[in-house]
Order: sequence, then C-alpha cells, then structure tokens
Amino acid sequence: MLRVYESSGSRESLDIYINDSINEAYETNLLEEETSALTIVDQTLSTAVTPFEVKTIKVNEVKVD
Repeated sequence: MLRVYESSGSRESLDIYINDSINEAYETNLLEEETSALTIVDQTLSTAVTPFEVKTIKVNEVKVD
C-alpha cells in the first residue's frame, strides 16, 4: 500500500516509479477497497491528486513460483 497526501493546495499530477515486479495497481478508498485500476507504463504509475487529497494506492507483485 502507498499513501500520498497533496499538501500544497493545488491540483498535481503524480508519477510513481516502481520496480518491474509490480504488475497491478489500484486506487482505493481509505478502507483500502479497490475503486479503480491504474495503468502501469514503463514502470511508472501516473495519476492526479486534488488539493489536500489523501490518495491510497494498492500494488500487487508478480508471484514467482
């Protein structure tokens, strides 16, 4: 789980660089229930945050057998 907070009071774009073992990411509510899928492009999660928003992101790793 990742939790971010926009503290400057403005709309911002957010890019989070991740390692290649992460294959899924979802925005969640504060109860950590999935609300929408995020796209991973070139090992980067991109989303937007609104003023003073707390955003929670759930990431899932590739399972290696």
